[in-house]
Amino acid sequence: MPEAMDYIGSYKSSIMKLLIAAFSLLFVSTFTYGQTVVPELNHQYVTSDLGYSGCKNEMTLKKVLQAAAKLDNETFMAYHNSGDCLVIAGNMRVRVLNITFDGNIVELKSDGMKSSLWTVPEVLTAN
Repeated sequence: MPEAMDYIGSYKSSIMKLLIAAFSLLFVSTFTYGQTVVPELNHQYVTSDLGYSGCKNEMTLKKVLQAAAKLDNETFMAYHNSGDCLVIAGNMRVRVLNITFDGNIVELKSDGMKSSLWTVPEVLTAN
């Protein structure tokens, strides 16, 4: 039985590392290749289906981005497992409420959501 638990723990660790690597690649690639949409306040966009994170507030998003940059799987997943952050669904119609951090962080709201999400502008695609 301990061998099975080791395998499960190893599997979970591998999945978390894969998620962190994928998010980090998306995060780093935005600085390398740029984004296609420059967000504007109160404009509507559609979300990408690439699996970007969205968080309940700006401070939490900054902590998640720091964890991703450091490849800190444990911290990154803790925010997602607690419900403070989630993976933003693709093809969701959203409106930009706020733009901060020199345009690198946006607050989004969808008509179907009770609260807003903070994320990176790379999640946005043109209508």
